[in-house]
Amino acid sequence: MLYKPYILFAIHLFYVILIASLAIQLLLSTRFDLSNIVVWQGTLIAAIAMMEIASIALSQELISSRSILGENLSEWFKIISLFLLPFILLVQTVKLPKVVSAAYRVKMYIAMFLSVNAIIGGVYIYVRFFNKIVAFVEIDVVRTVVIVCAMIVCLWTFYAYKLQRFEQAKPIRHMAFVTNIALLIYLIMELSYVDMNNFNFLFIQASKVVYVTLMFRMMYFVSVEQPYLRLAQKREKMQTMAYYDDVTNLPNKRYLPTLLELGKHTMFVAIKIERLPYIRSILGEDNANAFIRLFVQRVQYVMPRGSVLGRLDENHLLFACERQLIDEQLVCEQLIMALNEPVKMCEYSLQPNTVMGVSLFEIHSTNLVELIEMAQLAMEDAIVRQKTFEFYDGKLAVETQQRLQLEHELPSAIANNEMYLEYQPKLNIKTGKVEAVEALLRWRQSSGAFISPMKFIPILERTGMMIKVGRWILQQACVDAVSYERIYGTPIQVAVNLSVSQLMQRSIIDDVKKALKTSGLAPHLLELEITESMSMNSDMMGTVLQQLKELGVQVAIDDFGTGYSSLSYLKDFPADTLKVDRSFVELIGRGRRDEAVLETVITLGQKLQLTIVAEGVETAEQLQYVSMRGCHYIQGYYISKPLPFSQLFECITQINKTYYVNYAGEYI
Repeated sequence: MLYKPYILFAIHLFYVILIASLAIQLLLSTRFDLSNIVVWQGTLIAAIAMMEIASIALSQELISSRSILGENLSEWFKIISLFLLPFILLVQTVKLPKVVSAAYRVKMYIAMFLSVNAIIGGVYIYVRFFNKIVAFVEIDVVRTVVIVCAMIVCLWTFYAYKLQRFEQAKPIRHMAFVTNIALLIYLIMELSYVDMNNFNFLFIQASKVVYVTLMFRMMYFVSVEQPYLRLAQKREKMQTMAYYDDVTNLPNKRYLPTLLELGKHTMFVAIKIERLPYIRSILGEDNANAFIRLFVQRVQYVMPRGSVLGRLDENHLLFACERQLIDEQLVCEQLIMALNEPVKMCEYSLQPNTVMGVSLFEIHSTNLVELIEMAQLAMEDAIVRQKTFEFYDGKLAVETQQRLQLEHELPSAIANNEMYLEYQPKLNIKTGKVEAVEALLRWRQSSGAFISPMKFIPILERTGMMIKVGRWILQQACVDAVSYERIYGTPIQVAVNLSVSQLMQRSIIDDVKKALKTSGLAPHLLELEITESMSMNSDMMGTVLQQLKELGVQVAIDDFGTGYSSLSYLKDFPADTLKVDRSFVELIGRGRRDEAVLETVITLGQKLQLTIVAEGVETAEQLQYVSMRGCHYIQGYYISKPLPFSQLFECITQINKTYYVNYAGEYI
């Protein structure tokens, strides 16, 4: 029947068009997706397309009784393309796909083009000149062997896809399975080869078209859809990175203002987690990120409904809430209580030390950017004033400018030796003599202006300059103590305040050793003071201070009673002296309940066998009270104000005469 060859030719032609279109598609797509897998698949499909084009060009007997070179030549090309078909899917199972260069792509296509042309030329010459030798039966045997090999490759491809666990294989695994099944069906049908005049032969060719159509769909996904999806995902990821914090997934500083609505959001709260840098340095980046995520969850849980939360930078958050029917002061108090609860992590109970600043719409400003800046200014002011939260005040901008000016002038002040030490005597109540002094940092500008330590010391801490200045204080205090003993023949103990930044440095032990060695000061004549809030980090501080104690120096806890849960830490702390904060001494004479607090603190120190120093003694009544309650030393303006080293001996001599006569006889 003559229609059968025409139908077969049409199917074969459609198959060749599909293969050629697929080869062109992959050739063009590899310009943008230089993956080794896509390049290999493109070269294989291009080779098959060239073989099929050669085959159809030499298959004129399908539409004419005339044969150009005989059917053998066309069949050889079909067998070669049949052998290559299953490898298209097999290369998809490569476990380590990688990006290749454009030069690699060009080399692969050139190598394929030359190889296919060599094969076509070789087969042509072989069949053209040895046509009588090559019988059709032999080609049939070759076809059978090739089909069996192709079926083995198909089965191996199934197994390889089953073993794949990497992400790149997941999107196309199901398509590849269906396409491989279609290829296997075609190979099984091709294995039961029948005469092309048999109508069933059309179904074999149709199954081949079905396979190539499925292959076309899968390659379209791999070469067009999948790169586009990856590009879309990258764009989405870039947008997320641009507008959201990668740790907390909160809106960042750039995107947050677009989510805020003036009028709806009227209260802006800036939050700083002061302990976050410390947690990062001790527990590492991953644990610090876990800590901030837990903290953010807590903020989201406690902040008022309708609020918007964002992350401004490493340890700063900002949230804006809707107008509250209750007092904003009460909202802040409730928030700060909830946020300052310890966070359980890594078998530790970590204190966030949260500080907040608040600005209010219409009261402070009607500009969104200004309201955010005002909240941050109020937060910084709360840090300086050592408060947990602060509302914006119009004076803050001026004060902030002044602090910036001081920060600008501090480096030159250090370089120009504008800073110096003064010493405040500490009186031994039992002996009535001054046996120790405390070194206090002072700053007098070259213009003669005196800058309060309350203004410049927090700036030194924040800017990191306190480390350098602290070393100088330690060294100078030791030198002055040795000079005092050498000049006046009387040893005197000197107390030096250590900052948090100094204790965080690994070099603190070496700094103390160097100061003692270069000055020649006896270790027991050096007392190192730390604040109670610093002593709360008992695990780390305990180790550092124990090493300092091994040097023979004394350790004092300063400002005792103003920190947190003092009792639980004090009993295990390597301290020699307890300095009662001046705020407790000021309670004397205000009532029995107030004085009971001071008595409790003094009694606690006595039970722990610590030396008790009362700070801030400014009246005779206060001196009498702390003396009767068992304090060992007193320090304050009632005894003496801080003095330059040159005036120290004269003042101490006068103090010893006055208080030894007046008090020593009574209490010895």
